[in-house]
Amino acid sequence: MLAGLSGLILSANPLLLPGDPEVVGDAIGVRDVIVEATNRSLAGQPWTNTLGYGVPNAAVAVSRVFGTVAGRAIPNRVTPMFQAYSALSTDYAYSPTSTGFLALNNSNTSYVSDGQAVPGYLAFPHDPALPEEPPRARFFVLTSEKKPEPSYPNLTPLYALQRSRNWPAGCTPGDGCNDLNSDWLLASTVAHAESFIAQGYDYFHRQGFIYSPCSPEPSCIPPGTERLHRKCKLSEDDCAAFLERDRVAMEAAGYTAGSTMMGSRIRISTRMGIN
Repeated sequence: MLAGLSGLILSANPLLLPGDPEVVGDAIGVRDVIVEATNRSLAGQPWTNTLGYGVPNAAVAVSRVFGTVAGRAIPNRVTPMFQAYSALSTDYAYSPTSTGFLALNNSNTSYVSDGQAVPGYLAFPHDPALPEEPPRARFFVLTSEKKPEPSYPNLTPLYALQRSRNWPAGCTPGDGCNDLNSDWLLASTVAHAESFIAQGYDYFHRQGFIYSPCSPEPSCIPPGTERLHRKCKLSEDDCAAFLERDRVAMEAAGYTAGSTMMGSRIRISTRMGIN
């Protein structure tokens, strides 16, 4: 049950560290949130040898992670979609978790952080075996399916898929054949995800939520968000997701095929802490 609750808490805020409730003044982490949401903690009672910290309350714990704005509990929060690029794999890849990014960093294809610095989140938890990489992202995702405001468009899950194959397709490793070629991509509908699976992609997991496309634009687009596109560079067997503000630059770099307007997404303009 505690493992399941930890997963719920991390789905609400993927950047939380494990934490330690016995260390005073330490950064708030998953275990701190669980302890602060027990029946004993909520009643102002301390840890004991017989009852420990008490029985956790999942609803209180997750609500605490979402936090408050202007004294009002909110049903959602945002987290950066970390972006990385590998010249060896000719691939843009994405992850809303630091562990996901570090897994890319640990691969033999040398993914490096790409995008803008993340306000309020200055460094990944560092693995001494890996080179230090600054957290960088080009957009944020929402972490729950609940709309922040009733008037906003519905939220839709974002799905992560990946395919590895020699490029050009079917080539034999050697001169001109890239046997490290890979493509991580994002899909915002089940139909699109199934289409990519039929093309040989493997489905990994849901990576947060974005606002569904709406009409009429631009009046229906929530404040602080903008269009998200997915386009592909056929010469490198790679698809990339990018905001409207980056569209001209990405198209100039060759990402022009298979145009899809995935929805709208939170801009990089929010703090990262728990209220």
